[in-house]
Amino acid sequence: MFIYDTITARKAGVKINTIARRGGYRSPPYANFLNVVVQNGSVSREKIISGIKNGFYVTGLRGIGTDIPTGTYSCGASGFWIKDGKIAFPVDGITLGGNVLDMLKNIEVVADDIDIRGGLNSPSFKISEITVGGKK
Repeated sequence: MFIYDTITARKAGVKINTIARRGGYRSPPYANFLNVVVQNGSVSREKIISGIKNGFYVTGLRGIGTDIPTGTYSCGASGFWIKDGKIAFPVDGITLGGNVLDMLKNIEVVADDIDIRGGLNSPSFKISEITVGGKK
């Protein structure tokens, strides 16, 4: 699926399928979704975690920056470190980075725990590979 603003929809010969959004009053508007819901999977979050030997369970993101043409992103994250299938300890001050399309391709399994609260709603999911940076 592609999102279109007035200009890109006209060029593509399709209907506008989004709304405009601005980062602030000095920023130009850009095409964006109002409400995104990712379909639930069929596995519990606990089952997914139990199968991870060494990983990071993200519970919060902040300061997301994306280069739209390339799909490269970077953001701050917090959550918990997973060791041998168990939540080991809390983690903060982590940076996640990579390419959005690569990240989507690396989704291995989607959990059944969606909790609809706002404009972006997604169940938990396991990504096989992502760049994680920070201090120990």
